[in-house]
Amino acid sequence: MRHEVQYILTEAEMLKLFQERLDIPMPKLLFYDDSRDICNVPYFFMSYLDGVPLCDDQMITDAQRADVKKEMGEITRKICSLKADIFGIPNIPESYCRKNNDFINLLFDWLLCDAEEKGIIIPGITPDDLKKLIRKYEMELDEVTVPFYVHTDTWDGNLMIKNGKLTGLIDYAAAFGNGGGAGISRIRRSTYV
Repeated sequence: MRHEVQYILTEAEMLKLFQERLDIPMPKLLFYDDSRDICNVPYFFMSYLDGVPLCDDQMITDAQRADVKKEMGEITRKICSLKADIFGIPNIPESYCRKNNDFINLLFDWLLCDAEEKGIIIPGITPDDLKKLIRKYEMELDEVTVPFYVHTDTWDGNLMIKNGKLTGLIDYAAAFGNGGGAGISRIRRSTYV
């Protein structure tokens, strides 16, 4: 999909940024290399998080699940309190926008283009009517004037659990908000221990 490019760089950048600025349970970035000297693609190493994804934990109780979800809400609040440079997706300059409304409209336009290319029909509404509906809320969307990070993939598969307790959140490539400059783009092939 159009918004899912530069995932390796973005994941490494967000790991580095969040481990420096937030106190949340997460893997730590250990090493990032985009030189392509060893293999033909950029790669990184991160620390291990013990546990299994919440969606795979068959032993968790309802009370434990509720505690995990509450803790996840607290983690999400911390992530969303971190100011970003610009509305957009890290490392995708064509997504950078000065206004929230422009960014939201761009995301929906990209999603609709992706759906059209894959022959996916949206039930109950045409793409043009959906665009009109979203654009109708320009003023409300632009009430958000300061961009903050948002982790957009906090589903149960990205919540690591051990003994009914949250050990951490993974998949930081799905963080939106930042317009660049989180650090790795200027510091290549370095170790972060």
